[in-house]
Amino acid sequence: MADKSVGGEVPGDTGEPPDAVAEETASSTAGDASETGLGESAPEARSAAIPVYEAPEVEPDDEDGAEPLAGQEPDDPGEEGQPAVSALEADGEDADAAERRGEVADGTVDEDGPIEPAPKATEVEDTTLIPKITESRAAKTTVLPPVSTPRSGTAHRAPASALAGYGGRGASASGDHLPQQAPGAQPTRIQPAVPQGELDSIRAKSAVPGVPPQAGTPRGYRPPEFHAVDPQRFELPQPRDFTLDRRELDGDGDEGGRRLGRRALIAGGGIAVAAVAGMTAAGVIKLPGTTPKVPTVGFAPATDSGASSATQTGTAFLTAWQNGELETAANITDNPTESLAALKWYKENLGVVGLVLNPNAANSVGWMTFAITTQAGSPMGQWQYQSGFATYSKQIDGYTRWFVQWTPQILYASLKSGYQLKIKKTPASVKGVADRNGTLIDTTAHPSLASLVNVLISKATVTGATDGQQIIMVNAKGEQVATVATLTDPINNGTVASTLDMNVQSAADTAVTMNPQSSMVVIQPSTGHILAIANNTTSQYYDDALLARVAPGSTFKIITSAALLNSGMVTPSTDAPCPATLTITNNVLHNSGGESGDYTYGEDFAKSCNNAFSSFYNHSGMTANLLADTAKTYFGLNQPWDIGVGESAQYMTVQENLSGAGLAESLVGQDQIVACPLAMCSVAATVANGSFKQPIVVPKQTQITATPLPSATRAALKSMMSDVIDSSIGTAYGVAFPHNGHFHGKTGTAEVGSGAGLYNNAWFVVFDDQHDLCVGALVIKGTYGASTAAPECLHVFQKLGYA
Repeated sequence: MADKSVGGEVPGDTGEPPDAVAEETASSTAGDASETGLGESAPEARSAAIPVYEAPEVEPDDEDGAEPLAGQEPDDPGEEGQPAVSALEADGEDADAAERRGEVADGTVDEDGPIEPAPKATEVEDTTLIPKITESRAAKTTVLPPVSTPRSGTAHRAPASALAGYGGRGASASGDHLPQQAPGAQPTRIQPAVPQGELDSIRAKSAVPGVPPQAGTPRGYRPPEFHAVDPQRFELPQPRDFTLDRRELDGDGDEGGRRLGRRALIAGGGIAVAAVAGMTAAGVIKLPGTTPKVPTVGFAPATDSGASSATQTGTAFLTAWQNGELETAANITDNPTESLAALKWYKENLGVVGLVLNPNAANSVGWMTFAITTQAGSPMGQWQYQSGFATYSKQIDGYTRWFVQWTPQILYASLKSGYQLKIKKTPASVKGVADRNGTLIDTTAHPSLASLVNVLISKATVTGATDGQQIIMVNAKGEQVATVATLTDPINNGTVASTLDMNVQSAADTAVTMNPQSSMVVIQPSTGHILAIANNTTSQYYDDALLARVAPGSTFKIITSAALLNSGMVTPSTDAPCPATLTITNNVLHNSGGESGDYTYGEDFAKSCNNAFSSFYNHSGMTANLLADTAKTYFGLNQPWDIGVGESAQYMTVQENLSGAGLAESLVGQDQIVACPLAMCSVAATVANGSFKQPIVVPKQTQITATPLPSATRAALKSMMSDVIDSSIGTAYGVAFPHNGHFHGKTGTAEVGSGAGLYNNAWFVVFDDQHDLCVGALVIKGTYGASTAAPECLHVFQKLGYA
């Protein structure tokens, strides 16, 4: 028999079959008794018989008669016009047992006729499916009807005339084919395996309705009218086709036709009983006449397995899950849609690889536990834990199917409905920021970098370290409610990469100590990489290198000259007189040193004569936005940058819509133009490289771009900046830079305040095109650029061995 449902039968589903099962299994032992020699003695026959089980609610025939099938009158002919009779039953029980059974057909089997072996379970085909038998009792014995002598050793269905007295049902579905006998011949009877007296008693009790009993068997005879009111023992749907296709018989290979009547049995000795038991374990017995609807969900356990149905079901589910056959696994659960989505989420979002599921045997109520071992996350870490689930069975279209009861707790024991498991990174702690050579930055030795290093550690990408990983549980709002497991611990040996160079930084750090309120930036022109940021930390203007917003003074004349050169208003050789004063609507502008003269534009640049530049405020080629447009288009300024600190800032501002005195002062880097050393160093670096490279402090940081300088403009700018250092009229000629043509610079002095509060901020920007290096310095209250800022820049080149 099949295993009973474990873990909860579906309420109301008893699993009991229709009463047909008893008759379906009836004729098994009679045929086998003849073949195996069990007919020699009644005791042996009775001990060798394998009982066939039937549903307990079947009433004995001696109490109630059999009703006809639905749609058929009691004496209505059966298949091929033969009258229907009750099912044949198997031999092997004593007379007392037969007395408790219903009526059976009288008859014997030809002694010389071959009795065909019982069919295997696989021979039963094109049949009707009914539920499995959950409770049963032994069937009673049967004596087979008279048969005819077989022809050519081949078993055939008996003709209608030979079986007219027995309902004309022919051979049963057990495979016991009745041998044919010549017309008029007396049948040869096989001696029963019970004493004649007992056999007579059995025959009397099992007489076919309407047929008088044979002589010598008066006890128990009942008239036909008694049987006319017998209730039908079971009911089946009216079949559409009672005919099975002819098929090849087991044995000698000859073909023989056989048809199964409406109430044909599926039994034939011990083999047939085993076949029935096997089909019952799978939850179905097949009967002829209908085509079943086979369930596509759940699991049908095997009957020959040593494991329980619950264990087989759970193991099948876990095997499919482990093998990645998620649809198959989900179909074994009672909620395929929800379970499939959850299993996919588990695999894809947790990065599960190498899943191993080790099941334990299910307990008596169908609960099954299992161990999970897997790799999860990226990089992968091992995860081990225990979980479990319930199994149960229920009937679907006459089949018993087993299911895993789906709950989120299968994935993790404390996982609630609506909750999910996710991977969470555990940030690695960072040792610090490394320079471009891999040297860890010591902020004690380089205090100017302390605030920048802190920002980089908190915001920049860490290299060389590995974040840890945790599996966490989140609620429906995505909020973490628990930490489930730690997959990997963080590897805390990482650093933040930077473009800084500690050799250059050391040179800049010592340079800014030359003046109390000085700051400096060093850039590599070809890449925009910031190599050093230095501030005199004793100054209240700490971090002016990046944060100062003050007038750039004459260093802005680089942008002014680019605008004038690009528009064709000047060349380095264009005459551009420099008056001592310039009056613009009641505003009188003075040169800072009181100088004046008739100079070329190149000479004005080298001498930094302000009024020569301011005089272009009313030139026909001048426009209100020319300076602002040039600063942005060619130098990448007048817009925000992110140097790699996670925030953008605008390091220079040039006003638009300028005119009159405001435009005149802006042409020399005064009025409302403001900048910091980073911005002005970038201006010089753009000339050095020929195109703007946005300054960055983190490698691979996204850089905005600008239009390259026209080659003629760049050449003119380089020439004029070289004269600032190399020409005797240049403002930085006396600063002691090597006069080798490799250094190009511009001094700047910006007046701040008025009256007694007037003071100058000193600027200097310079690049060495031989060593791809550009330096920009600002000294607050530094008098003149050539006297304070320029010497600081020179110090850097000297410390590096470039000057």
